[in-house]
Amino acid sequence: MEFHVRHAEDCDAGVIHALGSNAPELNVGGVGGGFLSLDDLERDLFDSDWLVAEDERGHVWGFCCARAGDLEKPGQRSACIVYLFVEPRHRHKGLAKMLWDEMAVSLGAAGVTHVYALANPASGVVEFFEKQGFTRGKPCVWMDCDLSGARP
Repeated sequence: MEFHVRHAEDCDAGVIHALGSNAPELNVGGVGGGFLSLDDLERDLFDSDWLVAEDERGHVWGFCCARAGDLEKPGQRSACIVYLFVEPRHRHKGLAKMLWDEMAVSLGAAGVTHVYALANPASGVVEFFEKQGFTRGKPCVWMDCDLSGARP
């Protein structure tokens, strides 16, 4: 089976949402819950860089999302890899690498000089990122707070 990577389009929102919503490793828990809602994803397609990996029939099997400008330091423009996901039955076929390689090109063309990622250690993505040249940072715990009921 042949695969290729392309920039996501509006029509990809539903399949990205379905893949992400069914991926336990993308569920952050807490009040933040799981993957993006479909409405949030449709808006985010315009605010972030989204790529999809698809087969020759046009079936999407993975995606990558990055946000540039999360950190601005003198002489450094950073981006965060927010999501990198490949459907489990198509893992170990090079799709994640294809997505990462294309995202690195896209971010570099936008002037990004540094990339960081938050990774679920149980998913295998930590080891994948290390193979791509990332180094481990400090361990952290995801924490979130629902402010909707705490208005003064």
